[in-house]
Amino acid sequence: MLLLTLRGYASRVSPRIQSCFIKLSKQDQAHFYARLDLFRNDSRHPLLNRHVLRGKWAGCFSISVTGDLRSIVDLDIANDKAKFLRIGTHHQLYGK
Repeated sequence: MLLLTLRGYASRVSPRIQSCFIKLSKQDQAHFYARLDLFRNDSRHPLLNRHVLRGKWAGCFSISVTGDLRSIVDLDIANDKAKFLRIGTHHQLYGK
């Protein structure tokens, strides 16, 4: 797992998100890095549209990367840790 240094969060990226990430266009990869920088500085920034998920991803959070591209994050707020689990379109992640 890749460890990312985030202000306020020790962050890990799962192998699954790495394989999904390399399939993204260079533009979408750049958007992800921009959102990651935003997350580093303010994990509650309105552009991230961070919200708690239910169902299969209950307890995890979703953040917006682009209009349809999302990343699923497992936040351990008490211990300042974030694990990025998946990245994909809304349909790819939630089947809707």
